[in-house]
Amino acid sequence: MMKQLLTYFLTIPLIFVNAQTTPQEVIERMNQSLLSIEKGEYQVSCKFKSLLKTDTNTYAGIVRYFKTNGGLGDTLARFVLRPVGNGPLQGSDGETYFFVRKDSVITIDQVRQKKGLLTYLSKGNALRSGTLSLPILTNRGHLPVDPQKWSVAKVGQFVLNDTTFIELYRQRVFPINIKITPMAKDSMIYTEQWLLYPHTFTPRRIRAWADQQDGHVQFDEINYSPIKHLPPDAEFEIEFNAAQMITNGYRVEYIDHNMQKKRPEIAIGDSIPNFPIRLETGDTLPLFSAFQQRYLVLDFWYRSCAPCNMAMPGLDHIAQTLTGKDMVIVGVNPIDKQYDILLEQYKQQYKYSFRIAF
Repeated sequence: MMKQLLTYFLTIPLIFVNAQTTPQEVIERMNQSLLSIEKGEYQVSCKFKSLLKTDTNTYAGIVRYFKTNGGLGDTLARFVLRPVGNGPLQGSDGETYFFVRKDSVITIDQVRQKKGLLTYLSKGNALRSGTLSLPILTNRGHLPVDPQKWSVAKVGQFVLNDTTFIELYRQRVFPINIKITPMAKDSMIYTEQWLLYPHTFTPRRIRAWADQQDGHVQFDEINYSPIKHLPPDAEFEIEFNAAQMITNGYRVEYIDHNMQKKRPEIAIGDSIPNFPIRLETGDTLPLFSAFQQRYLVLDFWYRSCAPCNMAMPGLDHIAQTLTGKDMVIVGVNPIDKQYDILLEQYKQQYKYSFRIAF
């Protein structure tokens, strides 16, 4: 009899989900559940693959977070991530974002706030945008998640590791303003799958795919353990106390991205240094020894730079137009290391005729 009652109570949340006619109610339940936890801890692991890259970045750690002022319009902006492995301790106090590196340096980014929400994240850092704090988890930067934006989603059940989870699934199409490759279509298909724990409605796994329909797919997967309540005496200042760390010999380095200005290393009128380049033949030569043409056009690029890839068809058209002239166009890649793979991709697949050097 006891086993039957236990089975009955455990199936109530799944029956509730089956009764839903819209995904908005599931989102509302998730918001309520996440915002009801004043102090929490969970484990997180992330996989991320960017467009044009074949490698996958991974990250894992334990997150402790603390609500700021409470209320549905607020955020869980104060959190600390203690990584698994050799990564830096990092997190946010709601106003600044910090890294604590092993060389006794605390690197602190100045962030912007709006109505209590942590709204600024450093550009290009997938870990910050996807794995660290609970509000960032919920796409992307604050709670509650807007239920109306999930009107096109479908609600169902998904079995993962012999456990049935609540599934939210949606697929949307967006126009592409910048094509990463010449083969990209005019639209991108963006797919999301959220799995929620059936008894708490907190996220178990979030997966997202961005497909430019040219063979290149950006993939993001974040896994979460169940959230545990921290004891009442747990405080953010215990997890991260910058003043105490400075006393213990740490040095603070502040980074304000709004104040940073790039200083041009080569000004108009200066001579270009005769730096070494690696040619398509595999030979390494000084720049001015490698090309004997009177005019030399250098285009600096790397494979994940969208504007770079967007410009390449035009550069190739110019290169073909100037065939036989005393001019050469060279795409110089100072970042990427996979030399042979890139040559095959850009020279053979896209049929570019201009020279490529590294």
